Amino acid sequence: MNANDWKLSVTGDNCPEWCSADHADEDPEHDSVFHESAPVAVELPPLINGERLRLAFVTTSSEAYRLPGEGRSPARVDLGTESDREGAVHDYVPVSSAETLDKLITDLRHAVSTLEQWRDRLPAAA
Repeated sequence: MNANDWKLSVTGDNCPEWCSADHADEDPEHDSVFHESAPVAVELPPLINGERLRLAFVTTSSEAYRLPGEGRSPARVDLGTESDREGAVHDYVPVSSAETLDKLITDLRHAVSTLEQWRDRLPAAA
């Protein structure tokens, strides 16, 4: 199977149901096909310099024409910090198991609960 036929066999209706990536510019001779969900983002308040950061979560998986025996990689959730000025600020954190994701969710819920308790420390909006 040539590279373009292979690409058609792993994209479009053959993408994972969560994939929202546009694979048009991916060249299977040189690039992996990268499946990516629509991101879930948490916008953070602006930094003192006005820069805006956000935490972004996305489901990803990939497969490569040059490595046919490997097939599609297992899905994982990638967590990254993005800037409105620079794009990705640091490398992403791969969350590759349900247990690791459950721990992250628990930690985020704890952080939200603690922040809600801190509301009374702040003045009301003007």
